[in-house]
Amino acid sequence: RSGRPFLFRYPDQGRFGGYIAHNFTLEGGLACFLLPRQVQSAQKNGWMHIHMSTSKQLLIVDDDREIRELLSLRVAADKTCADVRDLAVALPPGADRELAVEHISFDVGAGEIVCLLGESGSGKSVISFAVMGLLPDNVHVSAGEIRLGDTNLLALTPAQLRELRGDEIAMIFQEPMTSLNPVLTCGKQVMEALLLHKQLDKKTARQRTIEWFTKVKLPDPESVFNRYPHQLSGGQKQRVMIAMAISTNPKLLIADEPTTALDVTIQKQILMLLHL
Repeated sequence: RSGRPFLFRYPDQGRFGGYIAHNFTLEGGLACFLLPRQVQSAQKNGWMHIHMSTSKQLLIVDDDREIRELLSLRVAADKTCADVRDLAVALPPGADRELAVEHISFDVGAGEIVCLLGESGSGKSVISFAVMGLLPDNVHVSAGEIRLGDTNLLALTPAQLRELRGDEIAMIFQEPMTSLNPVLTCGKQVMEALLLHKQLDKKTARQRTIEWFTKVKLPDPESVFNRYPHQLSGGQKQRVMIAMAISTNPKLLIADEPTTALDVTIQKQILMLLHL
């Protein structure tokens, strides 16, 4: 079942938790860890091969129908932040396939961490760009629904989407070198989001930006504030991007491999910061 993304959720507060991994078992099926309260639902649906352990169960599913049903399981999340239903994204004529992704459905609860897993080219970034409303002109959503709370993102105008992006929804892009503006200092780029969406004065926005640079472990934050992207290392640019994305405290944060350019120690610190 290669070529399609799978879903991962951290076990948390009774929500569906675990991960789906390709070829996880000797049987070559798909595997998923379940919290105890999900086992009864799984057995009720007739899924087999449930292996008990002290705190979690291993569930193996063998066909797409069961996978879709499994991904649609919900266990009384306090509030659904984002909801994607039956999403399909069409590629331009002449592409290697008609659809980049199809039949993609998942939801993200408030305070919940959800991860899409898939091989290179399976459509993980395409899903992220679709949610953000940042697909290229020749690529479009051909079916499905994307909701942020009660708002249907696919029904918004470009101006309405700009009001949401960077405020209620933000993204950490995979490649910071092409995501930062080369002619603006790093500090001004983070300040811009605070000035636009949080209506702060320039002095407060500058102070808040330096505070975020400190939180993401940038060395000498005040100096970084006045530097241009080309004056920073790849890992430092990535941390600037992370600071920019989380500075406005968005309801939904999309992170496309956010720690790829960071060393292991900084990876752990950044993931802990994102989790908070």
